[in-house]
Amino acid sequence: MAPAFSDSLKLALSHPASCCLYFTSFIMKTLYLKTSLILCLFFFTVSGAFSQTLDNKPLSICNVPPGCQEIPVCTFTDDCFRFDFYTPKDQGNGTSVIKIMITNFSESTFRQATFELPGQGASTPAAISPKNIFRNRYNHTVANKFNDSLIAFNAINAGTFSYGGFEVYYYVVNNADLNAPYGRKIDVTAHAGRPWQPQRTGHVVINIDDCAGVPPCTKPTANITGPDSLCLFNDDPYTFTTNAVPGATYFWSATNGTITGGQGTNSIMLVPDFDLGPGMVSVIVANDCGSVKDSLAFEVIDCGPINPLPVELITFTGKASTAGISLNWVTASEKNNDHFAVERSADGRNFEKIGQVKGNGTTSNRSEYKYLDAKPTGELLYYRLKQVDLDGKTTSSKVIRVKPFSPPTDVLAVMMAPNPCPDQNCSILLRGTDPNLPVTVIMKDLTGRTIFSKVIPGDQTSFSLPKGTSGAGIYILSVRNGNNTAYQKIILQQ
Repeated sequence: MAPAFSDSLKLALSHPASCCLYFTSFIMKTLYLKTSLILCLFFFTVSGAFSQTLDNKPLSICNVPPGCQEIPVCTFTDDCFRFDFYTPKDQGNGTSVIKIMITNFSESTFRQATFELPGQGASTPAAISPKNIFRNRYNHTVANKFNDSLIAFNAINAGTFSYGGFEVYYYVVNNADLNAPYGRKIDVTAHAGRPWQPQRTGHVVINIDDCAGVPPCTKPTANITGPDSLCLFNDDPYTFTTNAVPGATYFWSATNGTITGGQGTNSIMLVPDFDLGPGMVSVIVANDCGSVKDSLAFEVIDCGPINPLPVELITFTGKASTAGISLNWVTASEKNNDHFAVERSADGRNFEKIGQVKGNGTTSNRSEYKYLDAKPTGELLYYRLKQVDLDGKTTSSKVIRVKPFSPPTDVLAVMMAPNPCPDQNCSILLRGTDPNLPVTVIMKDLTGRTIFSKVIPGDQTSFSLPKGTSGAGIYILSVRNGNNTAYQKIILQQ
């Protein structure tokens, strides 16, 4: 509710430039209810001048002047602005009207109000209206760049919107978005100040559950289950699972392992990489109430014997590129080595010969070999070397696994976890990037001013947002990777 007398005095003293007009603020707060009748009569008298429309269409619930319907259920103040939130009104057609009154106690002219509406992450546009024009006490152009839950009201004729002036904003949202667990908060930012005036920015987060007395949503949990040891050349991928949380997002990562499916869900498939030893699988589970991370360690082990070659094989590796899969191996010594047959398999069991490389007979010198598989097919391939002696005897090497190169099939995406982010203690997560191209990350405020920029390698999937980058409010995060660009609205809280 409205701050007490002492709070108002402290607010006034903290702005020596008289930005908050202490006496005006105090009088308005103490006489708020007493002047309701006068306001009603005044607005009924001049209803033609102050008609309330969304996109030039009157909204029936808006026809009662501000202050006549009810008192606000929640009141917040920040940087010379007061934000009054009223109980949402169900229109009976699957939508509700939400009303917020913003009072500007500063000496600067009001410029813009932005709202991150209920329905964050919804598949349907949360902001049904207004789309273009909002008229009440002042005229506003409406910007909804993403056609979703972020909406901005840009004041046009707000020359008198200062020194205690106010505006009442209405918008219509789907009831499904309003009542969803992830959409029960409204992030509001108010801007005031022409170029020659002090710049004022008020920012508050309205928790509808707190104001309406509904229990808040639950912070997600994560508990990974899966095997603690992985066979190096197992025929099938391994499954790792965390508990399912309705409305949450999942971002998995792994060391000494490759995720082959399930990214974005609560269950993934993973194959071990080519190194014996420890590995780790991790997941970040996030919703509007916060995020949590869990990790599970595993060990990559050799589960079966590998037949040795009659040559001393130092390394055998494979690397995917746009040209195909390049196989490389090195021997320390050879004895009666006629040639290497290069074999390929789609399942790790049934191999076929795809090429041959001449050997060096008998030698104690280091030898390097390479072979290019120019036509790899499938999502995962297995390779082995069959060493053939001069007398025709053969011995097979260990099996290696290589994933053919393919352009990113995932849609480029960026997200922040958690979102909203308290105390700027959050992570930026990337998905669908081309690992061969750099990624440019830029954060801008709603006026288009660049707040933060960073260039990272294409194979980096996350990084921490630097603290102290900017103040609380709504920002637009963009990522550019090659010819692809993705955007995400983020909310920073103090």
